[in-house]
Amino acid sequence: SMPNSDYLFFGDEDGKGIENRKEALLGLYRNLSCEKLYIVQYEIESWYYAGTSRDDCCRLKLKSYQEDTSTLTKEQFQSKLSRPSDRKYIMSQILMCYSKELAQRRNNSFCCFNTYVKESAAV
Repeated sequence: SMPNSDYLFFGDEDGKGIENRKEALLGLYRNLSCEKLYIVQYEIESWYYAGTSRDDCCRLKLKSYQEDTSTLTKEQFQSKLSRPSDRKYIMSQILMCYSKELAQRRNNSFCCFNTYVKESAAV
């Protein structure tokens, strides 16, 4: 709600449909601009996991590498952790080795978002 501030707002789709989720968030946050709102399919954990290589998954002790992360849920991500209590730590470690190129190949929603960002920057 700060005037003249630039931002992107992300929300998880959570299986509710993109348009339904957008409407719910726009109703909840009155100052939210539709142009700044982006819905992640299904959940943000899928984007984190998408940018993690097979080697990094082994190093971080994440179980059962999954190639396509487009429908990965928070619960499925959680099940890949050796210790669920390490969730925040593991997510921060993923960001340290994150590959945007890999994430684009492994997650349709991230690929669409990245294309949107590139096109917006070109304008």
